[in-house]
Amino acid sequence: MLKADWEKTGEILSVGDNVIRAMAAQGLPGRDILSHEIIAGGCANLNINVSVAGRNRPVILRIYIRDSSAALREAAISRRVAPEIPAPEFLYAGAYGDYRFALADCIEGVTLRDVLLDKDEDPLCAVHDAGRYCALLQKHRFAHPGHLDENAKVQAPESPPDFVTFTNECLAHPFIQSCFGAAKSGRIARLVEKNRALLPDAKQAFLVHGDYDPANILVRRDGAGWTVSGILDWEFASSGPWLWDVSNMLRYSHLLPPTYEGAFLEGLVDGGVTLPPGWRVTMRLMNITSLLWLLRKCADGDRPRTVADIARLTDYIVDWLDSPQAKAG
Repeated sequence: MLKADWEKTGEILSVGDNVIRAMAAQGLPGRDILSHEIIAGGCANLNINVSVAGRNRPVILRIYIRDSSAALREAAISRRVAPEIPAPEFLYAGAYGDYRFALADCIEGVTLRDVLLDKDEDPLCAVHDAGRYCALLQKHRFAHPGHLDENAKVQAPESPPDFVTFTNECLAHPFIQSCFGAAKSGRIARLVEKNRALLPDAKQAFLVHGDYDPANILVRRDGAGWTVSGILDWEFASSGPWLWDVSNMLRYSHLLPPTYEGAFLEGLVDGGVTLPPGWRVTMRLMNITSLLWLLRKCADGDRPRTVADIARLTDYIVDWLDSPQAKAG
């Protein structure tokens, strides 16, 4: 979370109980608010589990710290992808003072990330589910790429981004130069240029989740093992190349058993996706672009662990792109 986000979150928490109850009551008039508890882990928003009289399940009060337009956008996307994709059902979206918030039905489950970190569990069925749902997003297309407005419609047409130009602009940023140095920056620039032909078609206009990651995928046990119960956090959704979500989901796959990537890819295929030639190179080039964008954001705040993580990931990616594996596609 950026410094400004922390400060805004602190403002809400300093007011505390009264504001939280007022927001919940606005969306659920006449219902008694029994209790509430902040959910750890939010980066761009504050999530609060709220117990309400007369409901079997709690609701999630989601306060939008960074982007107030995301409340209505998430609600609109949820309606669009249901019922094929298990996104949260939004019950209400409103404003209280300077804050935009939403109430969503609570989905039962734990994050796929937590299950993956538990070495005693085997969540491959859920990973397969995640691949299949990722493939289903390709059914949702737009007229052109771009950011989505509050109604989940593409804003005014934008010129497709030039990935090479954007990469070079990031590499020239003073903060990135201070983190990477000239040698590493030059190596990244050469590898991106060398593989220019495998960069994604920026004119693609599929619904992209934008943060398709095990931390945003809820899973639960059923008779057959783990299954996906919910896909959360659609505030970064956009229209663009569908491989963005694949690259995000597989960003750390080199640190997991090969069965993780295999199960996800099987899910993609079962969902009707055909991966293009050289997709592994494309995926890693896209991850470099994402990581450079994130690293540039780190210049606005004190996030040494994020910077160190990005440094490790980019070292791995550039080494892989220079390896025989990359040449084999």
